[in-house]
Amino acid sequence: MNQKLEELGVSGTAHFTNCVGLYDENHYCTVTDMALILRAAVANDTFRKIDTTTSYQFPPIKNAAARTITMGHKMMYKTDSRYYEGIIGGKTGYTSKAGNTLVTAVERDGVRLIAVVMKAKGTHYTDTRAMLDYGFALHDAGKI
Repeated sequence: MNQKLEELGVSGTAHFTNCVGLYDENHYCTVTDMALILRAAVANDTFRKIDTTTSYQFPPIKNAAARTITMGHKMMYKTDSRYYEGIIGGKTGYTSKAGNTLVTAVERDGVRLIAVVMKAKGTHYTDTRAMLDYGFALHDAGKI
């Protein structure tokens, strides 16, 4: 992951010590880094397909019954009040030290926006919606 960060040009402000984001004093990342990472990820068609799949059933195997996993990003579910039209990828995260993190990429009419919220205390979905609405409103008004 750190090698990929170098390729994305964020090696000076981000460093990962584990692949899951759990706390480590040498694990750090900025909001800009998170946006750049998601921008690179959603450029990949396979990633977008996997990342926006809200539910997947694993078949049974020798030592385990069939099971279903579901996506944690609530803005991807059309039946959820937090749903946001046009999501093409995203990532949730939470630790007690970091709070809630939500990284979201949305595309509408050829316009792609990425919103990043870190250290939130329960407002990550409303903050993300507000940023995306603001960005699309600026675009629609011809300001970006």
